[in-house]
Amino acid sequence: MTWLASIAAVVIILVGAGIWRLMSGPVALNFLLPAVQAAFARTGLEVAMSGVSLAIDGATHQLDLNIENARLSLPDGEKLGDFPQLATGFTLGPLLRGRLVPSRITIERPVVRLLRDPAGRISFDLGNAATAGHGAAIGVGPAMAEAPLGVLDRLQVGDATVVVDDRMLGRRWQVDHLDALIARGASGTGGRLSLALSLGDGRTAKFDATFRYRAAQRTLDFALAANRVEPAILASLAPVLAPLADLHLPVSGVVHTRFDFAASRFGPLQLDLALGGGWIATREFADGRLALTGGTLHAVYTPQSGLLRIGRLVLDLGGGTRLVADGQVAGLVPGAPGVGRSPARIALDLTRVPIAKFAALWPLGLSPHGRAWVLANLRAGILDEAAVQLDLALDPAHGSAKVTQARGTLRYRDVAVNYMTGLPLARNIAGTATLTEKELEFAPSGGSVKGLKLGGGSVRIADLNTPVPILTADLALAGPLRDALDILDTRPLGVAGAIGLDPAAIGGHVETRLHLQLPVVAGLKPIDIDYSGTATLGKVTMSRVAFGHDLTGGDFAVTYARSGVRATGAARFAGTPATIDTALSFGGKAGVSAISRVAMILNDRARQRIGCDLTPRILSGPVAAELTYSVEGGGHRSAAIALDLRAARLAVAEAGWEKPAGQPGTARIDVDLAHRAFAGAVRIAVQAKGLDGRFAVVPVPGGTRVARVDIGRLVVGGDDFSGTVTRRGKGWHAAVDGRRVDLQPVLSRTLADDTNTATPLTISARLDQVAFGPGRILHGVTATLSRAGGAWRSMRIDGSYANGRTLSFRLDGGGAGPARLEITSNDFGSALRLLAVADNVDGGSMTVTGRLADIGGTPAVQAQIAAADFSVVRAPIATRILSLPSLAGLSSMLSGSGIPFSTLRARFTYSAGQVALDRLNVYGDALGVTARGAVDPARRTLNLAGTIAPAHGLNSMLGKVPVIGALLMGGKGESLFAAYYQLSGAIDDPAVSVDPFSAIAPGFLRRLFDPDLFAEPQ
Repeated sequence: MTWLASIAAVVIILVGAGIWRLMSGPVALNFLLPAVQAAFARTGLEVAMSGVSLAIDGATHQLDLNIENARLSLPDGEKLGDFPQLATGFTLGPLLRGRLVPSRITIERPVVRLLRDPAGRISFDLGNAATAGHGAAIGVGPAMAEAPLGVLDRLQVGDATVVVDDRMLGRRWQVDHLDALIARGASGTGGRLSLALSLGDGRTAKFDATFRYRAAQRTLDFALAANRVEPAILASLAPVLAPLADLHLPVSGVVHTRFDFAASRFGPLQLDLALGGGWIATREFADGRLALTGGTLHAVYTPQSGLLRIGRLVLDLGGGTRLVADGQVAGLVPGAPGVGRSPARIALDLTRVPIAKFAALWPLGLSPHGRAWVLANLRAGILDEAAVQLDLALDPAHGSAKVTQARGTLRYRDVAVNYMTGLPLARNIAGTATLTEKELEFAPSGGSVKGLKLGGGSVRIADLNTPVPILTADLALAGPLRDALDILDTRPLGVAGAIGLDPAAIGGHVETRLHLQLPVVAGLKPIDIDYSGTATLGKVTMSRVAFGHDLTGGDFAVTYARSGVRATGAARFAGTPATIDTALSFGGKAGVSAISRVAMILNDRARQRIGCDLTPRILSGPVAAELTYSVEGGGHRSAAIALDLRAARLAVAEAGWEKPAGQPGTARIDVDLAHRAFAGAVRIAVQAKGLDGRFAVVPVPGGTRVARVDIGRLVVGGDDFSGTVTRRGKGWHAAVDGRRVDLQPVLSRTLADDTNTATPLTISARLDQVAFGPGRILHGVTATLSRAGGAWRSMRIDGSYANGRTLSFRLDGGGAGPARLEITSNDFGSALRLLAVADNVDGGSMTVTGRLADIGGTPAVQAQIAAADFSVVRAPIATRILSLPSLAGLSSMLSGSGIPFSTLRARFTYSAGQVALDRLNVYGDALGVTARGAVDPARRTLNLAGTIAPAHGLNSMLGKVPVIGALLMGGKGESLFAAYYQLSGAIDDPAVSVDPFSAIAPGFLRRLFDPDLFAEPQ
């Protein structure tokens, strides 16, 4: 420095005179102040000082010049620096030879300006910009005695304030409380530096530095140590340090570097740092920061190549979460073109990350759509480890990064996934994953959805570098079928309820292999999901699936996709084996539709179990049934049952019709359904040889009970009619209108006690024809019938014969007493032919009256018949009876116009299918006949006996003669001449026996024709 040389020149003048004085102690030289100040003035500086003294250091034998309170200024008065105490040491040898050579300088509490010129050279300068050319650089090479400061080997500064003017970078900054020591040796210069950098808010950053200059190599080795310094305060010192502005955390450690003066550049910068708790500001994280609780960094930065090598970066992210990284970042050359795009290759090892911390730790630029989906749908769990290799494009100026390539592995556990909003979470997911440039593939090893257990598979997220990645999953699940249906029944799916399935009523086990594909976006909708798979269902049960009975033991194979589901298999319905084929369709705007087909063989016992038995009297034998159950997209449900009756026997006794087993026959039942009820009429169609029926069964609104049966047409046996059967109280009313009905089977069951037909029934009918047998027709019939207690109790039948004559049938059981029977007709012969009693009677009139009775616990009809004015013709049996010589004339009458009769009276009892004839009395002018016995219409047999009397008119006249008539004839109603006969065997050809000797027996032995015979018993 020029001012030190001036001082030395002044002092040399006085050396000789005062050297002897210095040997004894410091010598005050205040009188030399003007000369010293003048010497400084010759350097272009103004100096003010309070005192000057000289002393010889006994240890070093050097002469010290002490200046107190020196202040240096420019000629215009601008202050350059204050030196409260400045000491300069001189080598004693040169001083004795008359030369003043400084060897050390000690400065206390100075204010110093450090200058680095545009070429990178560093010098101390006490002038400002106007006087910078007058500064003298400190020599850092070997000592040169001829130079003014050539032998200076020690410079020490204490508690200095340093203003740094870095003209190479165009920046200016200031450091307070700087302590420095510079020592020069034979090979170069070294020293240490300690400073406290004021932060302006009461905080200070303390640094300790050491350096070593090697003169031969012209290199400067520099080490800077920091203790809990926040890097952000250093960001403004140099452009290369600008990224430090984002580091809001204390840093401790050492930075090593070397400056090559020959090349004017820094060598590699080595960092060994310990990080305290704080945060790193970056736009890549949701909160604009990455929080840390501590960490370490070992790295090397090469300024010339812009390469940052990260040997090991450990970041403690709190809660046991730790990130370990190594790798390198290239292109970090300050001011170099393309510095905004710095390629990096980093190896990361992230451990123990709770899902709850993903939002804070997942960079915004790393698969943003995948990040949004994960944050929206992962609810719990831990990422045990993620080992990832990343290729990045960094933008340090903006604190951003873009992933260009990624690969690695992950381990996770206890993860909960919301795969669709509203559905139960998938929980306790565990497994591993691999990460490639464009895909992230998971291999789950465990987990569950409700009661369904995850048994392996894979989940792959592809196209990570696109705006919308695609997730593809192939998973194996197994568990309770009820839980699977619960999931399907949950909104937004609602599949089970839409097809009428109640998961609570279903049991069994399911194993499935599920394939899913969906976009990884938040707010996922069912329409966005494409899925398919196969499943097996075992031990399936469904409670009250139909008719109140259960389905059990089901085993099914299932295929499903986004468009629908198909299930086929076998089960037992109410204990009966059945095959089932079900298909569901999810397509279209209408929603879910389904169709199920159930096929089974229903034998007699199976029908009894399900409550569909029509009694063996109507149906017996196996029936092949196929049920088709349909659910349309709008929610409309229907069922169709197709029955194959070929192997069954089907009979309608009331119509006298029967289909034997082996003869074709079909039936079909169609019904619309609401929830657990009929939504409309049940439509029934049945067909077989001699049978064709169309019915509509109308239920009670909102229920399953039948309110009405509409008979569109029923052709069965000889019946052909339509009508309506309506519920009335506990019974039914049938309104029938048709072409023809065969009433014979109904009349034959009038007194049958059939508990299967005990339901009360009334019938109102208007029929063109009512058949009582082949060729026996009643026309224009109106009828009212009533059944109660298993038997027909009331009948009113009116009609006409082909000849226009009429018949009226009445059975009245409405009173408190026994039911009364009355049959009237104005054509006795037609009535007998209609009822199949006889076909050889012409004309006459008839009245039958009687009542229903109970004989020995058996229902019976007790009745009497009265007929008049009829003729008997074409009677083979009567001809055989009349073959006696005395009756031969009458026999010829039968083949002609017939035998006329004026009166018929008879009393009979009908019980258990048999007619017991108590006594029959029929007579006319030509003949009189009596009979009694039994007739079995079902077996077509008879057993009758009686008498036959010719010329009944003449015989009976004798009985009217007083006294003689009583003696000869036996009284009123007797004949003089009569013969006994007996009939037995088949009705069509009975055995006939006639006693010819009885024809001359006196009449008083026979009471043939008693007009009081048929008086009503009291």
